[in-house]
Amino acid sequence: MLKPNNDWEWYYESECNSLLLDLGNEYVFRVSIPMKNLVPTAKESSSFSVNDAATFQIFNESLKDLDIVDNRGPEVLLNAIAAVRYHKPLMPKSWFFTDSGVDFSPQQGEVVTMCNDLNCGRFLILENSGAASLCICIEASFELSESKTLHFCETIKVMNDRMSQYQQQSHANNYALVG
Repeated sequence: MLKPNNDWEWYYESECNSLLLDLGNEYVFRVSIPMKNLVPTAKESSSFSVNDAATFQIFNESLKDLDIVDNRGPEVLLNAIAAVRYHKPLMPKSWFFTDSGVDFSPQQGEVVTMCNDLNCGRFLILENSGAASLCICIEASFELSESKTLHFCETIKVMNDRMSQYQQQSHANNYALVG
């Protein structure tokens, strides 16, 4: 199980042009967000902060019971923390999604559903800026259009009226209790 540690450190690796998180014990996580989408301070080494740890707890709680493709929950978790801390501001791209017809204001760490004519998918809310939220895709892929796909752990900002609360499916069997 992954637990935040005071020794964790963010740093930039020029060879792979990526932001990395040193998790100690020779484990290093490579953030999947392209450097062009990160603020310049992502190239400066810094410790995993108290704010990062708090964000870790919020996202970890939201993701712990979700069925995520290939058990890649820790990857979503660490990419989400990196995005909250280092992602450049984005403009909403709501036209890829259908209006949910719901007045919705998601909280950081909430899992939401968004749909279009091609599919529906789950997204983790990274931050809500009022009318729109920065999200990370937690599906293997999500077709935005016939020619554009959002991949696992990619971020997008979307107006909140395109989202609805995710309803986790229960796999419990429906048996009558006889007594």
